[in-house]
Amino acid sequence: MTAAFRWHIVAILLIGALYTPPAYAALFCAVAQGLTQECIYDDPALCRKRAAQIGGVCNANRDELYLVQGDYNFCMVSPSGYGECFYQDRASCDQAANRSGGACVTRVQPIEQPDPYENDPKKLY
Repeated sequence: MTAAFRWHIVAILLIGALYTPPAYAALFCAVAQGLTQECIYDDPALCRKRAAQIGGVCNANRDELYLVQGDYNFCMVSPSGYGECFYQDRASCDQAANRSGGACVTRVQPIEQPDPYENDPKKLY
């Protein structure tokens, strides 16, 4: 084995050791009061099981939602990440989530953007 060949092997091993895969956030989080949320579940059934163990609930990871429709406060999120905000209370949302294999999440209203023309003296109205 030549010295150059050894250096190539060392370089390949170093590159492999230093490589870190991209960060990945799961779609579902086990959440309990006083504990850090565990957003490591792609399977809502496993998330609900862990949530029961820690005395919490399984929520959808808001950062990973793909599409949300509806105007109510509780959203049922399917395993594919599609959210339906058609539920007025947590209990009905949880029931729908259990039937469909998803999880429930409390809707977060988007922050309203200020009107950029609000203080415009040239505004004609």
